[in-house]
This record gives sequence, C-alpha cells and structure tokens, in this order.
Amino acid sequence: MITAERHGNVSVLRMDYAKVNVIDLEFMTAIVEQFRAVPATDAIVLTGNGRAFSAGVNLKRLMVDDLSYTSEFLDMLSGAILEVFLHPRPVIAAIDGHAIAGGFILAAACDLRLMSAGLTGMTELKVGVPLPSILREIARHSIGHYTQSLVLTGDLIDAQRAYEIGFVDAVVEPEKLLDEAITRAALLAAVPAATYALTKRTLKFEAVQRMEVAEPEFGAEIRATWHDPEIRAVIAEYLESIARK
Repeated sequence: MITAERHGNVSVLRMDYAKVNVIDLEFMTAIVEQFRAVPATDAIVLTGNGRAFSAGVNLKRLMVDDLSYTSEFLDMLSGAILEVFLHPRPVIAAIDGHAIAGGFILAAACDLRLMSAGLTGMTELKVGVPLPSILREIARHSIGHYTQSLVLTGDLIDAQRAYEIGFVDAVVEPEKLLDEAITRAALLAAVPAATYALTKRTLKFEAVQRMEVAEPEFGAEIRATWHDPEIRAVIAEYLESIARK
C-alpha cells in the first residue's frame, strides 16, 4: 500500500494501492501510520506509483458500504490529510501522475509540490458532494483565490497550468522528479528542526484558525449531504457516466 525507503535524512513514501491510489479508509489509515513512523530527523517525499499520485476517493465503495462507513471515512479523510498538513518536518509531494479531488488535497497538504505528469484539480462538485471544511481550507492555503475557480468549475489542469497558478513549485521531467524532490527535501531537512516546525506553524496559523471556525459550523451539514439519498443518487449517476465512456 505504502512503502518507505530512506535516502540520508529523507524518507520517501511511495503510494501504490489499487492501480491509481484511490482513497479509502484503509489507505488514509496507512498514510497516518507511515507519517508517524518516519524518523523524527527526516524530511518526507510523498510520491505515487508512476500511474497516479492519487485519483481521489473510492466512490464505488461509498455506494456499496453502509452510511457508517461514509461517516468513518470522512472523519479519517480529514484527519489524515490534516496530519500531513501539520507534520512538523518538511514534506514534499512528487506528483508523478493524476492528483484529482482527494488526491489534489493530499498534495496540497504538503509543503512543496513538484509535478511531472498527469492532471490535477478538485472535481467534487461534478460528483455532487461538498468539500469537508478542513480540506477546503488546506486547498485555500495552497492556491489562495484560485480555490474558488477550481472548486466551482471542477476543471482539471495540467502541470504547466498548476505551476502558473502556484499550486506546484516546479514542473520536472519524469525521470528527474524523484531525485529533485529528494534534493529539495534534504536541503529543508538541514534547517534546525525547531525552526522549521515553528515556521510551518506560523505559515499555517490562519488556515488552522479558519478550520476551527468552519468545522463546527458546517461539519455536520457537510456529512449529512454525503449521506443524503438524492446526493448518493447523483454519485451513482456520475459513476455510471464514467463507465459508459
């Protein structure tokens, strides 16, 4: 599901799950476990399997399992991606394929993003579901005023456009992506740990404040929307439309 290898003071976490790293309860649990297992001295490079960084939530499973799974999954999704966002050490995403919907947010939670291939964007509204508040604020932190456009249109953009709007920090050739990510991670790992951690906390302070306000305000309503039979029918139709293509 996720393998780890060390390159000096950099831990590379490679996601390789269900072809395109679809996001489900077990996958998010593995993300948390792997981040917590990384040596405290290390920076992290999070990357995919060459086919995708992550193509997003496993919607088919949401349709098959009961509503208790949806509730548990949504809580774990927000919690796991928040764990990445708040991790005190440097975290770099090496995006080697599609990073869509939940995959986009997972990349957004990293400190820096390098991208070599694939498309990225937030397609939740096309599916018919709202973004959980925590995930929305992580997106807003990463792309600022472009968040509204990407959320409302559901457009997918390529690596060059992602660079132009500031979502990725560099577009890198596929064969150089991992080495470049490790090099950048090693440079950040050399910064005193306490200094780096404090800098991250100050940079993300406003985003965390917005989460703390928005989650109590909208969290229950957002979860109820994911449970709504009419919304679940929209998800089912979306899945059918993909199958017909």
